[in-house]
Amino acid sequence: MTMTTTTQTLNYDVDRYYRHTGRAPIVGTTIATVVAWVAVSLIGVAYAHVQLHVKVYDIVSFLFVAAFAAAMAFTVYGVLRWAKVRNMAVTALVAIFAGLLGWYVSWVAWEHALLRQGGVQASMVRLAEHPNVVWHLAQSINEEGTFSIRSRAVKGTELWVAWVIEALAFIGATIALPILKLRDMAFCESCGRWCLRRNDVLRVALGDEAALRQQLEAKDFSYLRTGEPTNPDAPHWRADLYHCPGCPDTHLLTISRVTISYYNNQRQEKATAVIDRLWLDSSQAAQVRAIRELWQQEAFAAANAPAESQRGEIG
Repeated sequence: MTMTTTTQTLNYDVDRYYRHTGRAPIVGTTIATVVAWVAVSLIGVAYAHVQLHVKVYDIVSFLFVAAFAAAMAFTVYGVLRWAKVRNMAVTALVAIFAGLLGWYVSWVAWEHALLRQGGVQASMVRLAEHPNVVWHLAQSINEEGTFSIRSRAVKGTELWVAWVIEALAFIGATIALPILKLRDMAFCESCGRWCLRRNDVLRVALGDEAALRQQLEAKDFSYLRTGEPTNPDAPHWRADLYHCPGCPDTHLLTISRVTISYYNNQRQEKATAVIDRLWLDSSQAAQVRAIRELWQQEAFAAANAPAESQRGEIG
């Protein structure tokens, strides 16, 4: 087998911003798809048995749903990242089927376990092959309910609502998280690795967004040298850098507008990207990283200037 390596050639006047190439390696994507679907099925079965045998309600029940939904979502994301999938349509397709499959298998496993508890011997695979039977069983279960709150059976509309919320959590998380995570990443086509992201390289006082974009697209970083925000709770710019861990070819700059709020006395940041993964070369990335050190040197020089002046006067 002959393998060829292609080096990405960038035109910095045209290709200003990184975009995924849309590639999805056939073998890796196929393996990742199978692994993802098998994994979410197993997670669905595990969730069904936890829900059946561990009787918890209210917030604890919600935490169980959230934990298993997150397990499905991160599993799909992890295998697609491993497969180096940079095609968002393929990512969405795999994630959608994974979310639906994991949710459906959890229902089949749960109903199968309920049937066995009732003394009915049935094949889980045969049950899964008949969605109409799964639906009719759900209707029958809904009429009786499966648990109670304060000695009141939860059934009917109330139980349907709970099941819909559960389904939305499973399917929504499994679809949304892989798409959102992979969409915001960057891949080095030169050496075939995902880039690393270093957040909070700089924080700069807020200014004119159009001027900021114009200067940075021209690779003029003077705007970023204006200084850190004097009020840390005021809106400001935050600079993040991506770099390839295997070669010097890929460097990207993201600028986000950060707003600060407080909830229960906890400081929260909301970052909205205004410049998303602007291409830099290695020397330009080094310039951005050096700005904070330059500020420190300037601050040190300013702090020592009065002392030097006083010594001069004494002399």
